[in-house]
Amino acid sequence: MTRFSFSKTYSQFLENFNKIENALKDETVKLDSEKVASNVKIIVATYFDHSVEATKVLVNTPISAIALDFVYGKKNLESLEAVANSDKKLLVGIVDGRNIWINDSEKSVETLNEISKVVPKDRLRVGTSSSLLHTPYTLKYEEKMDSEIKSWLSYAVEKLDEVNLINKLFFGIELSEKEQSILDANKKANESRRTSTRVTDIAVIESLVLNLSQELHLKRELKLNTLNFNIHLLQLQQSEVSHKLLKLERREEISKLEISLLMNITNS
Repeated sequence: MTRFSFSKTYSQFLENFNKIENALKDETVKLDSEKVASNVKIIVATYFDHSVEATKVLVNTPISAIALDFVYGKKNLESLEAVANSDKKLLVGIVDGRNIWINDSEKSVETLNEISKVVPKDRLRVGTSSSLLHTPYTLKYEEKMDSEIKSWLSYAVEKLDEVNLINKLFFGIELSEKEQSILDANKKANESRRTSTRVTDIAVIESLVLNLSQELHLKRELKLNTLNFNIHLLQLQQSEVSHKLLKLERREEISKLEISLLMNITNS
C-alpha cells in the first residue's frame, strides 16, 4: 500500500508553481510566434481577481485576446494601458460568474464605457468574470420559489442573456422586444432588491447605527480618559521633579550654612 505524503506533494506543487511564476516574470520566456499557426486564435482567460503581473507578460505573446475579471479584480484596471498598447482584444469579465444574483446592466455598461476610454471600443468584448460552472443551470425549473426573490436571481442561462443584453447596450445595437423586456425587468429587480425589507431592514440599520454610535462614544471616552490620565501622570512627574529640586535647593542652603558655621568656628 502506497503511503500518501501531503507535505511531499505540497512541496512539489510549490516547486512547480514557483517555476511557472519565475517563467512569467522572465520577459525572455515568450511564445514563439513562428510556431503558432496563423489560423489559431489563442485566448487566455484569468479568473478570480486580478492578474496585473501576468497581463504585462501576456500582452507580449502571440495570443489573440485576454479575458480579465472586472467583478472581483478591480485592480485589472491598472492593466488597461498595457492592453491598449498591444494589439490584443480584451474580453471584459463584467457579469459575475461566481454567484447567483442578477447583474446591474446599466452599471456594467458604465464600467465598459470607462474601460473604452483606454482600450479602443472595437477591441473590447463582453463576457463573464469566470466560467459559469459555479452557478446552477437555469431559473426555468424554479417553480416553487418566491417570485420576488426569483427576480433577483440569475443562473447560467440567464447570465448569458445578461452578457448579450450588456453587449447590445454597450455597442448601441437595437434591442428586440424580448431584450427590452429583460432590461426593464433587470432595472425593476435591482431597484426592488435595493429597497426590499428582506434585504434592507430599517430596524437592523437603526440598531447598527446605534451600536456604531455607542462604540464611537466609548472610543472617544477611552481616548479622553487616556488623555486625562496622561495629563495627570505628567503633573505628578512635574510635581515630583519640583519636589526633588526643592530638596536639592534646601540641601544646598544647609551646606552653605554648615560651611559658614565652620568658617566662623575656624576664625574664632
